[in-house]
Order: sequence, then structure tokens, then C-alpha cells
Amino acid sequence: MSDTSNHITSFAVENFKRFESFEMTDLGQFNLLVGDNNVGKTSVLEALLVDENSNLWMSNVANALSLKKLKTSVTVKDLEYYCNQETYSQDAEGVVEFRLGRHHKLDKYFLKFEKHLQRLMFSTPGEAKPTTYDFGTVLATTNHELSSPLITLQSGHDRSLTNFYSSTIQKNRRIRGRLIESMRKFIPTFDGIELSAPFPNEEPHLIITQSDKNTTLPLALFGDGSVKFLRIVMEIIAKNGKRLMIDEIDTGIHFSRMKEFWNVILHTAHENNVQLFMTTHSEECLRFFKEALADDLSTMKDLARVVSMVENATTKQVSSVTFPFSQFEFAINAGNEVRL
Repeated sequence: MSDTSNHITSFAVENFKRFESFEMTDLGQFNLLVGDNNVGKTSVLEALLVDENSNLWMSNVANALSLKKLKTSVTVKDLEYYCNQETYSQDAEGVVEFRLGRHHKLDKYFLKFEKHLQRLMFSTPGEAKPTTYDFGTVLATTNHELSSPLITLQSGHDRSLTNFYSSTIQKNRRIRGRLIESMRKFIPTFDGIELSAPFPNEEPHLIITQSDKNTTLPLALFGDGSVKFLRIVMEIIAKNGKRLMIDEIDTGIHFSRMKEFWNVILHTAHENNVQLFMTTHSEECLRFFKEALADDLSTMKDLARVVSMVENATTKQVSSVTFPFSQFEFAINAGNEVRL
């Protein structure tokens, strides 16, 4: 039995992006967030980047912001983007609060923007005093050697993927072996992976070998679905015992491979004790999520949740309802809408 004591069972955030207040409860190891466009699913994943290491948190949210390609460099002041603008514009200060509930434990994190002093303060549980950063500090967002716990639509085959493989996977035979084993479940002819320059005077790429072919092919030629699948599996294996957020998890995955995709992702996360938070717009993705869990004879279905997010038409406030497996299985089989 995996030790899930570090997994969060509830999460709440105040004054973060569009949320004045938002909460999720009864979370499991596998959490699939559903809801209408612009309800804030991606914002929840960004809020979940919070970390007790303030430098790591700043790096993670800065990288998430840099992927939006709004600026060529990101400063501490730019992180004001993550503060609810309606409350922040009215005050000289902006405070974002994160509450992470675990088994018999609740940790609170505070992010405070002080406009008049042009600084940001970040406090974590157990710290004697907050960590302070000047607004003008430029954050290192171009160094992708370290893996971010947020996988977005922009996370394709790029330098960050090859750097991540080189620094985290390639040098560890055990992790590399687990990656190959997982990939074979999705691509049966998958035989191995290496880092090489397929073309003269070009940067290295990930190269795939197959059991039924004598030649090698760059991973990028296998299509977006295979690239995304490899990235997700690599990240899960590297995040042993931690959490990983995946935005629009089904993008690029053909429906004919969706069930097997879910089987591998869920089993890999279970084996590595990784807590997943994922989003989807697709009813088809939700159905295959249910089918993969229903066919499993282990206890994985008891660890799965669907979190439905809905906006109040009058107040514009977003609330959530968490469905355990038995409830969302019944709703899907009955043809009822889980995405409230």
C-alpha cells in the first residue's frame, strides 16, 4: 500500500486570479476537474503549484506565466497577475491565501503583495518570518533543467523535454527502465529511447527505437499524442511521492487509444505514489477515465474523483462538487451530466 499521507485531501484558495474564494474537498489520488470553458480549471492547477519552498514556488509560477508568452522576461512584480484584480486594485496590499488539508493536518500559505513597498512576501507553515522579494527581481524563467509540476498544452517536444530527459531520466537506469516499460504499454513496438542529434549541426532530440524496425526515428515524428504521453509518464516517474498537474490531459490523444492511455497513466501514478490533478473539456475523456477504472481489479477506483466546477450565474462565484467513483460511474452510465 502506497503512503498517501502527503497527498492533499482538501484545497482552498482566496484572492487568486478569478477566485475570491474557492474550495475542493474529499480529494483522492486521481482528480479529474471538469466544467465549462473559463470556469477556472487551469487556474486551480496554477494555484496548486504552491510549495513550502518559496524559491521553487516562484520559479514554478513564473514558468507557468512565461508559457503564456506575454513578456520575454518575468519579474516578481509580474506575479501580481496571480492576485485577484478586483480585490487587489482596491487596496495597497494584496493577500493570497492557500489552504492545503492533509490527513489530520491543515497547512496555510500566504502571499502578500505590498504595492507601497514594492515587494512580495511569502510565508509558509513553520517559518519564523516570511521570505521577502523586491518587485524588480528578474526571475529565471528560461532555465528548464528543472521540471515544473504543471504540464500545459504548450508542453510539447522542446528543449525542456530533452533537458529533463538528460538530467532526470537518462542517468538513472531504474527510472529509465520503468519509463520504457510504461511506454511499451502504449506503443507495443517501443524498444528504447536515447538522446541524439538526428540531423547534422542540430540540437539533440529524443530518438525512438522500435522492435519491428531496424531504423530509429525522432520522437517528434510520432505525433503530438505520443510526445505528450511520454512527457506525462516521465514527469510521473520523476515526481515520486509528490503531486502533478496536467492541463487538458486528453489533447492530442486519439479516442481509439484513450482507454489504454488512462490505464498506463493511472497505474504509473499509483506505482509511483503521485497525486494527479487533471483537467478536460471532453465528455469522451471522462467516459474513458471511468472505463479504465471500472476494469481495474485493484483499489484504484477508490482513489479516483471527478471534481465538477460550476459558476453561479448571478454572483459569478465558482464552487465545486466532488464525485467519488461510484457516483460518477452511475451518472455516466445513466447518461446524466457530471459536468454541472
